[in-house]
Amino acid sequence: MKKRSSSTLYAINVWIGLSLVSAAAHADLTDYLTFHPSKDLMINRPPIEYSLGVSPTELHIEAANGNKLHLWYFKNDLKPKALIVHFHGNSGNISSNFQEVAWLASKGYPVLTFDYQGYGKSEGKVNGLTQAFEDGKAVLRFAHNNKSNILSLPNNTPIIVIGQSLGGVLSRKAVADLKEEVPVQLLIQDSTFTSFYKVFKSILPSLVGNKSEFIPDFLLKFITQDDKNFQFLEDDLKHIPLLVIHGEDDKTIPVKYGKELYALSLSVDKDLWIIPNCDHVEAILYDGLGTKSWHPDVRTRLIEYLDSRF
Repeated sequence: MKKRSSSTLYAINVWIGLSLVSAAAHADLTDYLTFHPSKDLMINRPPIEYSLGVSPTELHIEAANGNKLHLWYFKNDLKPKALIVHFHGNSGNISSNFQEVAWLASKGYPVLTFDYQGYGKSEGKVNGLTQAFEDGKAVLRFAHNNKSNILSLPNNTPIIVIGQSLGGVLSRKAVADLKEEVPVQLLIQDSTFTSFYKVFKSILPSLVGNKSEFIPDFLLKFITQDDKNFQFLEDDLKHIPLLVIHGEDDKTIPVKYGKELYALSLSVDKDLWIIPNCDHVEAILYDGLGTKSWHPDVRTRLIEYLDSRF
């Protein structure tokens, strides 16, 4: 065997080192831009005013890597029409996002919402998009396999998935991966998108100001190289009815991305609601105390929509 020269070995070591640094930089940059978790709960247990009289049960389940995920389960005594599994967005934790959906339990739609690893009381730390949607898959499996015992629901209770903002992308991937294992009867996507690259490119000026013009396009593509794992899911999801909701005045995820999601969908049963005078994930928010009306007409419309199907 020919002996390698010292210069060749040096070059190989440099290449390996740069590869490792690049991989670490990719993971760190992606997590920094994508996830904004808080470990501190704003409230340990939601006042019933925030969920129309429904107080949650606290649950803990095991993630794929063995860490415990923290869940809140909202259910009242009404006959359940369908079970909602909620994927919240990238900011805060369960205590700052439950108001988006908890109110649905008072209308006959029990709600299971959870924190990804690194958020709230869930164990572990943020470790990329794959871990986050794997957490979602663990919750979907739990919901499907524990309807009659832990969740006190009939086994034939349909499952609705609501994904908001980043949770929309994660929920689509989780539902697509489990299409043969966990039947989902309706997928609701609120204030979400299809491409991390496109969204980062559009919001970069708001993050770094005029310095954004000095950030090369190849760096954005490097940071968002995981895009390929979350695109081209349309064929896997075409059998599931889809409702896309997006605020016309969304300053975080511009409304054009909701329209793009709707246009790309292959579902033969799909609807698009563009809500005027509505910012990011405001459309179905219920603050419980009446300090702001938000969009009660949209909440009424949503219940009518769900009741017509379940």
